[in-house]
Amino acid sequence: MKRFLSWMLCLVMVLSLSGAAMAESLEPVKFTITSTHSNSDMDYTSDALYQFIADKFQFAYEVYPVSKDSQSEKIRIWINGGTMPDVVCWRNFDYQEYLTYGEQGLLKELPEGWEETYPELYNMYKACGIYEQLAIDGKYYGIPHSTYYRFANMEDPVVQHATLYYRKDWAEKLGFEFGAYVTMSDLAAYLRACIDNDMVGNGNTLGLSDNPGAINNLFGMFSDYNYDQDAFYRDETGYHWIMQNPNFAKGMEMGRQWYNEGLLDPDYYLLSMTEATANFTSGLSAAMFESCSIPSNAAFRSTFEEGTGLSADNIGLAAIASDDGVVQANQMDNYWSLTMFSPDIDDAVFERILQLIDWTCSEEGELTIMVGLKGEAWDYAADGSIQMLLQPDEKGKYSSSQDLYNSFQVFRSLGVIADDYSFINPSYQKDVVEQIQAIFAAKKQGKINKIDYDYKFFTSDSKADYSVDIESEMTYLIIKSDVDIQQELDSFVEKNASIWQPVVDDLNEAFVQ
Repeated sequence: MKRFLSWMLCLVMVLSLSGAAMAESLEPVKFTITSTHSNSDMDYTSDALYQFIADKFQFAYEVYPVSKDSQSEKIRIWINGGTMPDVVCWRNFDYQEYLTYGEQGLLKELPEGWEETYPELYNMYKACGIYEQLAIDGKYYGIPHSTYYRFANMEDPVVQHATLYYRKDWAEKLGFEFGAYVTMSDLAAYLRACIDNDMVGNGNTLGLSDNPGAINNLFGMFSDYNYDQDAFYRDETGYHWIMQNPNFAKGMEMGRQWYNEGLLDPDYYLLSMTEATANFTSGLSAAMFESCSIPSNAAFRSTFEEGTGLSADNIGLAAIASDDGVVQANQMDNYWSLTMFSPDIDDAVFERILQLIDWTCSEEGELTIMVGLKGEAWDYAADGSIQMLLQPDEKGKYSSSQDLYNSFQVFRSLGVIADDYSFINPSYQKDVVEQIQAIFAAKKQGKINKIDYDYKFFTSDSKADYSVDIESEMTYLIIKSDVDIQQELDSFVEKNASIWQPVVDDLNEAFVQ
């Protein structure tokens, strides 16, 4: 009994060690790191967030600067030249290159048993939906980062952000009332009424204003396949090129009809995303079809208020449905970016970094990175709920780690993507968040064009060589009213057969019996 009590006393003493005492038991380490983007003139090591996390895990890092635009090129040079930092986060990683680097030993593999050693990391990894695809002979050489994980309650499949923004005040004046979704016919009637009644009052009210990619995405949703993600699709007969889809012309014909009737901005094919959305947020157009992630929505609302002088409550949101009331949606990936490690990294340093990443994937780690220090910026209430300790500004916005700490840009690239926390971020209006959740729920109940992960993670020389500008062809079919859409599609398919046919052959050989 005495031996048992002594053992229990020791256990209690170990468990009661403070974070500082635990940190003191660690040997300090140093490593180099990149983020999804970082600046050479920014100090990432002097703020309170860095000091807290660095003290907790006993490390010091040096941040290698890397821009968004040149990141891929720089990372390729680092990896192939054997000069990569210890930790690299590649924002838009190339899967084929990841496989090549892993197979050639140019990346450090995660240690055997990492799934059990780092359970928070493993659970986040699994939530990304590509755990099996990133295995190379049973080993893993990178860590993807889930977009929605703990707070968003986004069950698989995750649906795309793209949502209709419209002028709710105009709709009410014109006698339209939309719920969580709007049919294409009702949307067309609303746009036509806005234009005919010149709701802007400038003699040139625009209907749906967006850039070519967003317009193609809208009408492409009615093609029955996720063209936005996959250039090839599979049916009961095997694989085909997306332009061979017999339903593809249907969406293009609808787009052309809208364009010819003046429901689309007549100059949409010339617009960038910034220019197109500015037409809506400055009050010149009746609608746009854009991202409705909570941060994107908040940015649009703020820009609308600045551009129009009106309350953002005049913005309505809706999913898109076919005329039979079936909501249309595309699946989207539930991950963004990939963290990789130098093959020359010291094992002890690697272990410390994985401990750090495991913590960033925990609830406490995610909240610390997104909100700030526990006990200062946030804490748990008696009922276990999360409460903010900071005071909001006059607009109800709370300061976040992004506002307060430069090091946020580094730590945000190690765990769960910020979209997840946005669903409980008190800076965003609760009623707006609930509306967005209702729209996502409507999409989930509708027809979802799913991603074909067999194709997405398929590798071959033919796929690596494949490159056809489908976007420009779709835009051409919509705005060029003097060509037959199906004939033009057939001609386009035939003209590019030497490019797409080898991919189809390889896909059928790999996946179709």
